[in-house]
Parts: sequence; structure tokens; C-alpha cells
Amino acid sequence: MARILYGVHGTQHGHAIRALILARRLAALGHEFLFVSSEEGAGLLAREFRVERFENPGTRYRNQKLDTPATVKLALRTLAKRGSELGRLEKLIREFKPDRAISDYEYFVPIAAARAGLPCLSIDHQHVISCCAHRVPARYWADYLGIRASIRLLFSACSDYLAISFYQPPTKPGARARVAPAILRESVLARQPSRGEHIVVYQSCGICGRLCAVPASHRPGISGLRL
Repeated sequence: MARILYGVHGTQHGHAIRALILARRLAALGHEFLFVSSEEGAGLLAREFRVERFENPGTRYRNQKLDTPATVKLALRTLAKRGSELGRLEKLIREFKPDRAISDYEYFVPIAAARAGLPCLSIDHQHVISCCAHRVPARYWADYLGIRASIRLLFSACSDYLAISFYQPPTKPGARARVAPAILRESVLARQPSRGEHIVVYQSCGICGRLCAVPASHRPGISGLRL
């Protein structure tokens, strides 16, 4: 069976939950995992797998929108540690001896994998932006070009790309990419949808607190997250 090095973006829970779904299924077949992650993602993954914490250019929010200065500051802090973090990761690769690598929007694993001659597959949603063709209204071009540039500069060192998306835009000519449907937890797949009086709302990063009142006991957090 294969040994797999898996880098996971640590901001909030979405990337880590997707990685857990895949890792559980593959671990059941006998594959072994070593995760590299940060922040909330590292804590979530550490419940079930070995995790090494590394810096990562995460995302910061303030007042219901992206906090660009804080996000840039974190990226610069991560890049300042690039040499030492890559050295530490290369040592882990020599010790763990992985056969393959996977990255879910993580910065260091694809770079270290390339240096070690390891194939690295990107599995995330963000690359649907950079690897696919889109008809973007003129008023959104600045935002589109900005996020596409950050994806290309920081998270596009993988061998191949699997973009996970509810919608299926065409991939760009020459892109080493495919688009696949959303990866869902067994607990989600087991639920039967029905029409009723309630509306399902997906809330990320705590930026929509004024949308509806949420009791403290139901707010997102590691301790209350059901997987």
C-alpha cells in the first residue's frame, strides 16, 4: 500500500473535512497518511491522523469581508519562513518516504514534493478559478484577476489538478486539470432532503453573524463539529 503526504490548508474546517473524507476511505484500504497543516485544520485532522504543523498563507476576515492587509501579512510571514519550513518538510519526506503527495490548497507540500521527485495531485475547489474558463462580468474583473493571481503564485506547484465544484466549467486548453463533483461526508449523503419550514444556510469563517441568530452552543468550533 502507498504512503501519502497530504498538505491541507488550515483556515477553518472546509479543506480539512474534505481531506478527512478521502483519507478515511483510502486508509480503510491500507494506505498510510502524514498530514501537513495549520490552524483549525491541523487540530481537526489530528483527531485521527498524524499531523505536522507548518505555516500556510491563510485567509483573514474582518467586519463580514476579506481582511486584505491581515491576509497579506500572514502570507509574507509564511514566505519569510520558506527556507526553514521547506528544510523541515524535506527532512520529513526523507523519514516518511511517501510514494505520492496530495495538496488541498497548501503551500509547502507541492514545492517539497517537486524537489523530491514526487507526483503531487491538487484536490481543492479554488483551482476551478485558475484552471477553468469563465465569462466574468467587467465589474468583477479586478477581483477575479486578483484571486487568480494569488492561486497561481502561491498554490499552483502541483503536477495535476482535480477541481472540486458543484458547477462544471470547461477546463482551459492545456491545463492539467479535471473538474469533479463535490466530495460529501457519509452523514450528509445519508440525509433525506424534504420541503419544510426551515432553510439550510452554509456559513463560513463566522463572517455572516448578522444573517441569523446562532446560539453559542451551535457556533462553529472544533469541540462542537460533528464528522
